[in-house]
Amino acid sequence: MAEESQFYITSVAHGMVLARSPNGQPSGVVAQNRGDQDLPQKWVAEQGDAPNIIALRCLSNNEYLHANGGGNWATVGTGAKQWWKLDINNVTAPGACRLSPVEYPNVFLNHFQGIRVAKGQSMKVHMWQWEQPNQFCLTWYFLPADGSFGPNTSASGAASDSKKAADAKIEELEASKKTSDAKLKEFEDTKKASDAQLKELQDTKKASDAKLKDLQDTKNASDAKLQELEASKQEYAAKLQALEAGKAGSAAAIQDLQDKLARQSRDLDAQKAALQRNVDDQKAQDARRALKKAGKQDAKMQKKEEKALKKEDKPQKKPQKLQHANKLPPTPPASPPQEKATLPATTAPNKEVRNACKHVVLPPPRKIRRKVVGIVYAQ
Repeated sequence: MAEESQFYITSVAHGMVLARSPNGQPSGVVAQNRGDQDLPQKWVAEQGDAPNIIALRCLSNNEYLHANGGGNWATVGTGAKQWWKLDINNVTAPGACRLSPVEYPNVFLNHFQGIRVAKGQSMKVHMWQWEQPNQFCLTWYFLPADGSFGPNTSASGAASDSKKAADAKIEELEASKKTSDAKLKEFEDTKKASDAQLKELQDTKKASDAKLKDLQDTKNASDAKLQELEASKQEYAAKLQALEAGKAGSAAAIQDLQDKLARQSRDLDAQKAALQRNVDDQKAQDARRALKKAGKQDAKMQKKEEKALKKEDKPQKKPQKLQHANKLPPTPPASPPQEKATLPATTAPNKEVRNACKHVVLPPPRKIRRKVVGIVYAQ
């Protein structure tokens, strides 16, 4: 469609055309019979970024066709530029198309119930969702605004031009449909990839939530343990303070105890020494008794030996009677002097040997005073 080419936007239902109706009832954009107005019924298309994206400008005020919402019964008027999408999906009327705002892709320009009105009257146009049985109310033709309308013999050339324009528009729409289908396929592929990524992200989120829950549980346990440690710390601080308070008194008590232990140790050493002296005295007394007993036995043995010697020296026969009674017996020869033999120091004390006979001289007995010493054990 050429730039600045004027045309009518004509409803498939009864050939009603779009027109701007600024005053009276209804107002906005209406459907009315062709010829009731001039410039308010004529429109010019401005090309958008894609072949099937256009903006429709009314020649009466140079404002653009504008949908005021994206739901059923949304009103339509003129105002700021708004882009519209032309497509032929599900459209059965040859050369017709449907119009939907780019920002509201789920509703379409609707000629209410396709009702035809009398000449000079208008019917409100609004937006409606696509309904296949009522597509004749939702589909439109773009016909040139050159004064001819409909097939007639006098306007065959105009009809031919209109058909060519319609065919060109159809080809343009079909090419746009192919482009849209390619974009739709690309979008579906992208959507599948996005769905896979979304699932992966959801799985990652679940794992992260599980880890977060574990970390939260660990944090709660750590907080409880920290509170327990804080309580233990306070208890330990109280005990330490009590120990510090009693430390001064404990030092004096420890010194007194050490002095007491030292005195008990000295007393114990003295008692041990006294006991050792008693033991030594008892051993000495036992030794003297043993010597005395041995001396007695030696004396008995000596007496026995002397008796035996006397028996050996006794003559066998009685001596002859002396002729003279007053005559003294001859004096026996002097005996050799007796040698005194002293035992070495290793022998028992106070022992003397005379003429090869042992004589034991015992010391006088000594009274032994026994002293009982009590033993005090340190605690």
